[in-house]
Amino acid sequence: MKLQFDPTIDYVREGVAMLQYFCSTDADKTLVEIMRKNDPLIHFSKEDLELMAGYDRFLAHVRQQLALSEDELKLLEHDYTHEEGETDVRASVLFPCYHASGMTLEEVIARIESLDEGTLRAYFLTLTLNIETIEDGASVSINEFMQYVLDAPAWTAQYRCHILNTFLDYHASFAKATPILARLIKVIQESESMIRKDLDEWAEQTLIHMNKDTDSPFLTRLSTIIPIIEEKDLTMIVRPTIATPASVVIFMYVVDGDTGLFGSRSNCSINVGLGFYKMDTNLTKRSDHLTDEELQQALKTIADKSKFDILTILRDEHCYAAQLANRLSLSPATISYHMSALVSRQLVSVGMGSEEKKLYYQLNTGRIKKIAESLLSTFVR
Repeated sequence: MKLQFDPTIDYVREGVAMLQYFCSTDADKTLVEIMRKNDPLIHFSKEDLELMAGYDRFLAHVRQQLALSEDELKLLEHDYTHEEGETDVRASVLFPCYHASGMTLEEVIARIESLDEGTLRAYFLTLTLNIETIEDGASVSINEFMQYVLDAPAWTAQYRCHILNTFLDYHASFAKATPILARLIKVIQESESMIRKDLDEWAEQTLIHMNKDTDSPFLTRLSTIIPIIEEKDLTMIVRPTIATPASVVIFMYVVDGDTGLFGSRSNCSINVGLGFYKMDTNLTKRSDHLTDEELQQALKTIADKSKFDILTILRDEHCYAAQLANRLSLSPATISYHMSALVSRQLVSVGMGSEEKKLYYQLNTGRIKKIAESLLSTFVR
């Protein structure tokens, strides 16, 4: 793994992530409330709560300055809402921005304007529904697109209608949404002084963890959870994320040739939350030994039927996200939601197929054995 340090904010990606938050059913919740909804057993120290409250104030300020109108909310809200309140930023009129690593909004707009409607429909299907039968750079007719969307498992009828309406003239839809994102980026830039100290501290801590002479628990743990970043000769750009300040978000999209949405530009980055290093619950402070709380969290995760079914499938063979979605009749967004939890609990790890560009999931048998050993040591004397 090669690491490339970039302390600047990726405004396009961060802006899209913030829009996802502002337009979701979680918009009026605090960051701690959102994290506890996803993980009821998570522990926060007093310092953690104060830290998160500060980021809440920053996000509230940005949201207030952005001042989305009712029409703008209506334009975006269905793009970001899935069944059961789950969200997927890729499945939206702004889906290209999710893959625009390190690009300016002007560069993204120029690229989208250069592609025809059929090609954009194809990219949406491959990047959002993970349809493997469509090759990069192909073209999909509106009738074919309609059939793919109508057949998409677990998407609501309202959401299908919204997607179809968006892609009847995608260029026009995209042109309506990008000014909102441009306005948000300007607000973020004007508000950056509120988090400047945090950005400087983030950069200092990140450089320490990236130092080859330093034993970094963070990178060691990350390599254990996602061994692909060590197995493949990939360059991972390490950037700060302000939209999810307590999380680590990893993007891995490897392009062969120049047929990707943005040509030959690959998308491999480790986006570390602005307050991640300061949190008591982060990866740098965890050991291989399972605490009682971690054991409870693992068992709670396994007890969820969909996650249990995924683990059962992965017991026999590794699978791509699209394969899991098809076998379980779940939407890509739902699979992404479950896999995020399974990977964060280290129950599943990520690998890369022989094509060098498709990621698959596999059961982390070592972690499963540790859970079993912890159960035995806890209850069997």
